[in-house]
Amino acid sequence: MLWLALFPAIAFWILDGYYLAQERIFRDLYDDMRLRTDSVGDDAYAMKRELGAESTKSWVSAVFSTTVGGFHASVVILLISWALIIST
Repeated sequence: MLWLALFPAIAFWILDGYYLAQERIFRDLYDDMRLRTDSVGDDAYAMKRELGAESTKSWVSAVFSTTVGGFHASVVILLISWALIIST
């Protein structure tokens, strides 16, 4: 059963990293709009995430960040070690 618990643990790790990457993109978009001094049109607050995607890190870097990676890696390592101890 512990080996089966690895699948949701890894899935939540990837999902958590994906949402952190999305948050970084929207924070960059917000900062771009906040620091803008020129006149803006109707499309200025559209929050299209494609506009902020080139200025942020990838979702892989978010998966292995210290906050997300540290927590989820410890869960995965703990599950693997428990599974190895029980199976021997």
